[in-house]
Amino acid sequence: MNKQLQANLLIVLVALFWGSTYFLTKIAVGQLQPFNLTALRFGTAFIITSIFYFKRIKNADKIVIKYSIILGILAVIAVLSMTFGVQYTTASNAGFLISLSVVMIPLISILVLKEKIKTRLLLSVILATAGIVCLTINEELSINKGDILCILCATSFALQVLIMEKIPKSADSVAIGALQLGIVALINFILSFFIEDFIIPSDLKVWGVIIILGIFCTAFCYIIQIYALKNTSAVQAGVILSLEPVFSAIFAFIFLGELLSKQGYVGALLLFISVLLAG
Repeated sequence: MNKQLQANLLIVLVALFWGSTYFLTKIAVGQLQPFNLTALRFGTAFIITSIFYFKRIKNADKIVIKYSIILGILAVIAVLSMTFGVQYTTASNAGFLISLSVVMIPLISILVLKEKIKTRLLLSVILATAGIVCLTINEELSINKGDILCILCATSFALQVLIMEKIPKSADSVAIGALQLGIVALINFILSFFIEDFIIPSDLKVWGVIIILGIFCTAFCYIIQIYALKNTSAVQAGVILSLEPVFSAIFAFIFLGELLSKQGYVGALLLFISVLLAG
């Protein structure tokens, strides 16, 4: 298996775990406010990562610290803009606008970074966008003040992927990912203390969700994504990550009994085709 195929498969795994985030979060939000949950999620991820990779984090050099700060700040912007954006727009609007990172990655690559994108990848981006439209847009589509925040979230996510692609291959992916998690956790802890009523949950079910979110959907995904982008392109990664709403729909069906519409199945099919085309 060549390194690019291996990297792309790892990105698929990231999309799979991130797709499970929504139904897991739905279990915990009844007891925890957004910043509180995010702080515990990223805090757990940082602690777990630090236990296994303390020496690598301790030996972080200037390049590692530089990229972890940049990615950490962008991750915080993404989390904050999504948290507040969904309060002022419909779920369908939010889902579509946040998924626009798939389109923003090649646009930023072409217009800002002056990079050339293969025709095959551009076609896969178009198919992925059409799939996202089918999966997320319905009759409730409207324009309101939360839209700009959701677009900011998509932009922040796109910039994260593009920056990860530029990280030197010699840089320690684990250390960058771990410190990034620590930065996101710290900022959300501070925000939760000042804005919310921060609590430590006593419900074991909630802790189970936090641990799963922290280990698999956060620690694993953030570190593996940085590692994988050393061997694949940001555009390909963006297209593959567009599978996230498909996996989310699968988990919602299995655990919550939610069904896709006919339009949703068409969207899922288009996304799978776009990923195969980008591979």
